[in-house]
Amino acid sequence: MKIDDTLVNQVRLKQEAQETAPDKKAKAAAGPEAGSNGNVTLSPLVAQLKALEAAANGQQTFDTEKVQAIKAAIRDGQFSINPDKIAAGLIDSVKDLLGTKPA
Repeated sequence: MKIDDTLVNQVRLKQEAQETAPDKKAKAAAGPEAGSNGNVTLSPLVAQLKALEAAANGQQTFDTEKVQAIKAAIRDGQFSINPDKIAAGLIDSVKDLLGTKPA
C-alpha cells in the first residue's frame, strides 16, 4: 500500500521556500542573468505522458465500419431505435454513477 505524503511534501516545500526567499530576492535584484543558465528540466512524468499521447493518437477510437453501417441504415430509413433499451442503459449508468448496482 502506498502512503500519500502530499501534506508532508507541501510543508517541506513551504519551509524550503521560506529559507531560500532571501536568496531569490537577492538574485532578482541582481538581474535576470544571475544564477540562471536558461535551461529547463522536465520530469520523467512528461516523457510518460508524451508516450501515452503518441500511443493514443495511433489508435482508432471508434469502429469506422460500424459508423458507416449506421449511416447507411439511417439514410435508407432502416435504422430502428429501441427506447426501452436506451432507457435501461441510462438508468444503469445513473445507478453506476450513484454507486448502486443495477438489479
